[in-house]
Amino acid sequence: MLEWPSDNKPIESIEEVLKPIRRSLKRAYNLTRSKRKSIPYDGYTHGQQILAICPDPETALTKEDLKRSYANGKDVLDVILLIAFQLGIEQGKRLEAQQPINLYAKSLVDLEFKKSKHDE
Repeated sequence: MLEWPSDNKPIESIEEVLKPIRRSLKRAYNLTRSKRKSIPYDGYTHGQQILAICPDPETALTKEDLKRSYANGKDVLDVILLIAFQLGIEQGKRLEAQQPINLYAKSLVDLEFKKSKHDE
């Protein structure tokens, strides 16, 4: 397993964070690309800060944007993993805005549970 930098800085490249996840997915599943040119998306979009520099998920999964991604050496799996990573950032920001993160929580489930109990 990779270790986070000892100086507590973030990893400089998102790709370095996502590569091991991609490898694990490929080892776990026989992934084949469907014939569909664009991929429908019906989930959440990114926050304003990410939208300022990246397309929304629905746009990122269109035929045109996927062609651009392929030209830059990224396939659909890379695009989907990046979307998931960006949505995780947005969720973390929203959790932090609601209630400062308890660094002693055992899991995000604990954070969600404590937040919902606190809201009652």
